Amino acid sequence: MRNLVYKDIKIPKAEYDKLLKDYSDFILKNTGIKCTFWTVDKDYTDYPTILDTDGDDVLRPNFLQDIAKEVTNNYGDYGTDNVVTLIHSDNWKSGRTATRKGIWGTNYSYKYGNYHMQYVRFDAKNPVNSFGTLNHEIDHTFDALVKVEIGVNVNPILGIVNYDKNTTHGEPTAYHAYIRNKENADKLKVLAPYLASAYAKRLEKHVIYTKGLQNTAIGLLERLVELWKQRLYQKNGIKI
Repeated sequence: MRNLVYKDIKIPKAEYDKLLKDYSDFILKNTGIKCTFWTVDKDYTDYPTILDTDGDDVLRPNFLQDIAKEVTNNYGDYGTDNVVTLIHSDNWKSGRTATRKGIWGTNYSYKYGNYHMQYVRFDAKNPVNSFGTLNHEIDHTFDALVKVEIGVNVNPILGIVNYDKNTTHGEPTAYHAYIRNKENADKLKVLAPYLASAYAKRLEKHVIYTKGLQNTAIGLLERLVELWKQRLYQKNGIKI
């Protein structure tokens, strides 16, 4: 699992490194998948948000589009799997107000380019919350990832109807715990072979696209099918 993190410069390096290690260890333990991280430091003293239909402040679409364009220019279409915007709680603009409950994060899968993009709050006072939010938002990607990349529907495998509601958000099922920290690790063990295949497929695409082989007739046809699947299974802002 390759992850590009746009890290708020206010986040201390030691705490940031621990967050990445804790998450990497958790994923490796439960799936056998190794995590790789690249970091780009950003100043998030201010950033653009917009009020959505639920009354929550979320990132402006043009802000995410600009990030996706930058990622594609620097890393290619498949140079990473997740793009995490990690913002210190002191700079977080989507928190609780007198009239709003506030959110701690949002996931956008295949909405902006070929990536899974996460908007994540780094809790300066409680590292458990930072881990839980990062884990929660990336967890939202797994069903779309597996469906788009290898064509497998994980719902019947898990015995559920709606992946986001029934697992990540924990509505009553066999995977009933709302993911706040390390819940639903058993689900990861079930999904592990499918996740590994999906990430391997994305890495293979990165090699193919880097070599320019996508411009062959077969490559173009595969790309059309892929774009259709991405549009069908995209997630436009799944929040916590």
